Amino acid sequence: MIFLLGSVKLKIGFALGLFAIFGIIRYRTESMPVREMTYLFVIIAISVINALGADFSYLELVGTNLLFIVSLWICESNKWMKHTACKLVQYDRIDLIKPEKELEMVADLRERTGLDIYRVEVGSIDFLRDMTILKVYYVPENKMANTVDAEYYAQLNADKSSPQLNFATQYKAAPGSTFKIVSATAGLMENVINLQTKVNCVGTFTEITPSPRCWRISGHGYENVTSAIKDSCNYFFYNVGYQLATRSGTYNEEEGLDTLSKYADLYGLTDKSGVEIGEYAPDVSTKDPVRSAIGQGSNSYTTVGLARYVTTIANSGTCYNLTLLDKTTDSQGNLLKEYHAEVRNQIDLPQEYWNAFHLGMRQVVENKKYFSDLAVNVAGKTGTAEQTASRPNHALFICYAPYENPEIAIATRIPFGYSSDYAAQFTRDIIKYYYGLAEEDDLITGTADALDNAVSNEM
Repeated sequence: MIFLLGSVKLKIGFALGLFAIFGIIRYRTESMPVREMTYLFVIIAISVINALGADFSYLELVGTNLLFIVSLWICESNKWMKHTACKLVQYDRIDLIKPEKELEMVADLRERTGLDIYRVEVGSIDFLRDMTILKVYYVPENKMANTVDAEYYAQLNADKSSPQLNFATQYKAAPGSTFKIVSATAGLMENVINLQTKVNCVGTFTEITPSPRCWRISGHGYENVTSAIKDSCNYFFYNVGYQLATRSGTYNEEEGLDTLSKYADLYGLTDKSGVEIGEYAPDVSTKDPVRSAIGQGSNSYTTVGLARYVTTIANSGTCYNLTLLDKTTDSQGNLLKEYHAEVRNQIDLPQEYWNAFHLGMRQVVENKKYFSDLAVNVAGKTGTAEQTASRPNHALFICYAPYENPEIAIATRIPFGYSSDYAAQFTRDIIKYYYGLAEEDDLITGTADALDNAVSNEM
């Protein structure tokens, strides 16, 4: 082929003819991806070079061909270059195509598509149908850039740790006993309990059937709201849920659930937290107000939602829409916009109520020996949420520090993590790292640590 084409005199007409032929091929066939078109023209280029290389040695031609191949490999390898991709999307939220709503639009597109979208171009807009055409630019997943590695994708899907899931924002489950501050707030504000109310926990709550039990089967004895938070007494909060459902004189589940939902909303547990990435919407319980009062029922929240909740507790009532962004700049570094957490609502409670909650949460931590050597005082609430009898419970811990003047708030969930003590000990190490109380190498060893014995069984 080389010698055959080498005998042909190339003229401008021949070049134009080749252009016309490939133009016809391009426009008379179905649309080809840019990547495939690139390969096509690289092959053509190599063929032409080989055809014109009759006067060169085979070694020179082989070297030239290898240069093309190596260049392509470098461009295709994720190890060396970051891949981007784009596609057209028909979008129905034309209210978000305004420049000031760009971040909200990107977040919505990310949630809907699951793509790591970083830039959006607006095309045609159909106001009659409330539709627009968007060109979205995104970063493909490492081993699935441009083409899908079927074996690797199957491996990811089969991995029981669900590595493709953002557990902070896209995994939700029952909050367990971390929810009890909501129930305490509802009970106090609806006057079914007060700070002096003492409930005798005898283990089994018999006002409804089937009768739920406290995690301490023998009972805690008499508990007020602060000690009930400290001991995570299920019986006390079963009673709160029951009383909220019987304010009209008879037991009414809907009445109790509506009241719990009302106060869950004050803590931001009825909508998304506001972070600028894909986030699942929360589910406020719609069944069994008695069990819902201890964070069971059908309550289901993301970890970031619980983080907003404990932040609201930490600052005694200011609920924020959270943000992950500090600022945006243009390509020259000029500031375009600064971001701050915006106030969603303010919970108007007497300070004595907040003091009771804070004291109970401080006593929770004081009861944990593994917090005793921590140089910063922490207040927190454990939670152990049951999802299914066939798998371990979820382990949860929410907290803030320092207790005297809160600077940080943390929500930790270990799905199917057995006991809340495990989540609490993990959070303790996070606090150590944040405040520089331990060396990073001592905390992150690359292997699983032997944790202290877990003793928490509260739901």
